[in-house]
Amino acid sequence: MLAIQALTEKDQEKDVTIAKHQARIDEMKNMIVDMQQSLSECCTNYQNEKQQHQFTNQGDVAYLEQNVPNPFSSSTTIKYHLPFNTKSATLIVSSLDGKELKSFPLSNPGINEITINGGTLPVGEYLYSLVIDRNKMDSKKMVLTR
Repeated sequence: MLAIQALTEKDQEKDVTIAKHQARIDEMKNMIVDMQQSLSECCTNYQNEKQQHQFTNQGDVAYLEQNVPNPFSSSTTIKYHLPFNTKSATLIVSSLDGKELKSFPLSNPGINEITINGGTLPVGEYLYSLVIDRNKMDSKKMVLTR
């Protein structure tokens, strides 16, 4: 009987120890979740500050970035910036010989992006141009493959 009581006490002690360890594990899990959230917020804030810094360094001037990906087959994204005093803006896609194929009106000042669907054009090389208030600001070349 004494042996059974001793084993029961040891079993209860182990249960208490396991419960303490489980509580510590739960506490550490919560700390990890908090750290992940903090890291995520930190990274988001860093990216926002970086974009704001880039915007500040660029000033309020128009610019056009290279499309990504390039070459592309299904779709591609083009980032651009429109100054706040822009009256009219258009992104024009043309053939290499200058024939206008597509035109996209742009309206939001600041940093923006547009996605072009590759299925709307035949395979080939194209120029895309940012035109603001009837002035061509910049042009870049893109390649559509299948």
